[in-house]
Amino acid sequence: MTSTKLLAISMYFTLNITFTISLTVMVFLLIFC
Repeated sequence: MTSTKLLAISMYFTLNITFTISLTVMVFLLIFC
C-alpha cells in the first residue's frame, strides 16, 4: 500500500515537472522567436 502511494506521488510530481518544463520552453520560444 505505502509503496504504491509513493509511486503514485512520484509519478504525479514527474508529470508536473514535465508540464512545467514544456510550458517554460514554449514561453522561451514565444519570446525569442
